[in-house]
Amino acid sequence: MDGKGVQRRDGGGSDDPLALTLGSIYDAVPTPPPLSPSTSPSPVAAPPPSPPKPPVVFSTLPGFVLVSELPPSSPLVPHPPPSSLSAPIPARRRRNSPTPPRSSRRRGANNPDAGDEANGDEGAPLPAPFPWMITDRPLLHYTLETLLLKGITSVEGRAICRHCSAQASIPYDLESKFREIRAYVAANIHTMDDRAPEQWLIPRLHKCDACGKESCMWPLIPNEKREINWLFLFLGQMLGCCTLDQLKFFCKNTRNHRTGAKNRVLYYAYIEMCLQLEPKGPFNV
Repeated sequence: MDGKGVQRRDGGGSDDPLALTLGSIYDAVPTPPPLSPSTSPSPVAAPPPSPPKPPVVFSTLPGFVLVSELPPSSPLVPHPPPSSLSAPIPARRRRNSPTPPRSSRRRGANNPDAGDEANGDEGAPLPAPFPWMITDRPLLHYTLETLLLKGITSVEGRAICRHCSAQASIPYDLESKFREIRAYVAANIHTMDDRAPEQWLIPRLHKCDACGKESCMWPLIPNEKREINWLFLFLGQMLGCCTLDQLKFFCKNTRNHRTGAKNRVLYYAYIEMCLQLEPKGPFNV
């Protein structure tokens, strides 16, 4: 087919209407222009190649020798230089290692106001506040015989009326009052069962001369325990007017048992005073 006509296979020269129609259609289609070099598609740019890495070079130090183990004393073993900034680490104490001995100084030895523990029965004797006492701590009194030889025949203390607040001095004859208490203790010590009787727990007080009230003169007991007039309270059988804490202080400073109820601690206080005035008396059960 060349656009002018199609010859029949049989060699005839007559024109075919169908061929003429197809030829006219092909002649109407325009021929596309050839592609120019400027309109040709550009190729995709490839990424630049990465620079080559430098080769790793392994070098050995001259004179370096690999060995399995060197002794610590070998000159080839490097030792770090001593540093003045690093302190030696102390070795940990072994669990079963013996502990260093503790100091033998007593607690409160440098503090005179540390309380009863610092100046208790183990401390140095302190000056007594009364002439019938030997020392204040421990609480020691002279014996009855020594007191009589010293010319001390009476012991007095002060009391205050609980009604009119009048104060007065109450003296006691030393020998007669002690003989009275001694006789009572010797007769009843086996039945007391280490308990103070009721007449010691609830003392019988003196009459007030100012207002005339009976059993109202309460003994003046200072708050400072070392200033308590123990012999005066003992002879007047008024140790029961002391508090339990004051009685425990007395028993502590005379090396006596100080635990339990007040009747037990009060019993020990009476027996201790009897033994101090007459060490060989009938006061031991």
